[in-house]
Amino acid sequence: MNTEARSKRKRGYALLIGLFFVSLMSLGSMMLLQISRQKVYSESLRADAARARLVAEGGVHWAYAAIEREDATVESAFDDIVIGDGVASVSISEVDEATGSALSSTSSGDGRYYLMDSVGSSHDREEKAAVLMKQAGSGSGAGVDEEVLALFDGVIFCGGDLRMVGGTYIDLDGSSAHANGSITMTGSANFQGYGSVSSSTEIDLSGGNAKIYGNAVAPVISVPSWAKWMAPDYFITGSQVVAEVPEQMIELDLEPFRVYAAANDIPGQSYKSTAWNYVFTDSYFSEDEMPNNGKLTIAACQTVRPSSGVLWVEGDITFAGSSVVQGCIIATGDIKVCGGMEDKPDGGLPSFMSLNGDVEIASGCTVYGLVYAHNGEIKISGDADVEGAFICPRGNFTNCGSGKVIYDNSRPSGPGGISIMLPAAEGGEGGGVAEVVRWVL
Repeated sequence: MNTEARSKRKRGYALLIGLFFVSLMSLGSMMLLQISRQKVYSESLRADAARARLVAEGGVHWAYAAIEREDATVESAFDDIVIGDGVASVSISEVDEATGSALSSTSSGDGRYYLMDSVGSSHDREEKAAVLMKQAGSGSGAGVDEEVLALFDGVIFCGGDLRMVGGTYIDLDGSSAHANGSITMTGSANFQGYGSVSSSTEIDLSGGNAKIYGNAVAPVISVPSWAKWMAPDYFITGSQVVAEVPEQMIELDLEPFRVYAAANDIPGQSYKSTAWNYVFTDSYFSEDEMPNNGKLTIAACQTVRPSSGVLWVEGDITFAGSSVVQGCIIATGDIKVCGGMEDKPDGGLPSFMSLNGDVEIASGCTVYGLVYAHNGEIKISGDADVEGAFICPRGNFTNCGSGKVIYDNSRPSGPGGISIMLPAAEGGEGGGVAEVVRWVL
């Protein structure tokens, strides 16, 4: 009897111990679930805060670019600016530079200081950004010089040298090509389309049977020694003007693209390089997301179709053969486009733009729209076809092989159709009526 009772008590203890451990495990699971939920919530808050900060910074860049273009002044009232799924509210107030306190709007004269505040909101989260600006002049009130804007309508503008080698040709279609450096044409390279070719240094046709079907103007124009046996218009069919040509400077503001792309980033999406016929839709590749020490390669037979229409890459990007791009691609480093690739952006956006690297378009590629290298060079090789225009304000442009460039008016616009064209003032240092002193917030 005692043995049976002790057995029952032991089973009871075992049951209680088992229930205790089950309860303990359940409690632990609930705590882990709660911690996980809090972590997800915290990550979400951080992501929303980061997006809101980017939107706020974007508002600053948007408004300052408008002042630079003289589309607005430091006294303008700005409408809310939509950036991705966020909104930036920008205001400007005159302040004392030393104390930061507000001043009366009745003071006069150049050299005044202003505080530009931007409040960015994203998913009910708000963040602020602010810059201190100094008024640098009263402005012309007439906006950007139309003669300078016309440079954006040409097929090529380069701040360095323009070189054409081999059997390549560029169809001006009545537009223009300009280089601050020398224009050198060898082999059977030629400009077609009866436009205008100008150089601030020299136009050199002495290295072959190259021709310009149109007008030419430069301080020096050179043709082969045997030109004396040919008709006067054999190498240059239009007017030939030997005269000084002032150097020009035009550039684009790429910051609105970065802010717009980052604001439309798809958290957690990574590029699947091994997936067949993969379609990549993200808009922003940060340094942390970049593989291979900042070098991203889009595999063959894959499609890049950013959901926002813009893909910003913090590094280098290479497109392998037979890949397809449907959008505007911007990289802080080099852009290499290999054989068989096709790019056709929508909405008047540029096609490929590099901030600090070179843009290379190889044989067999078809590209539509503007190609831009802010600080680097542009190189076209083989039988690549481009229908659009090229701008490299500080670098060289090279077109070699048997490819062709056909002019298509590609005056650039930014996200949402905003103007991103920034003609520089004398000396190439900017042409606005205000300058940023420092970021305050």
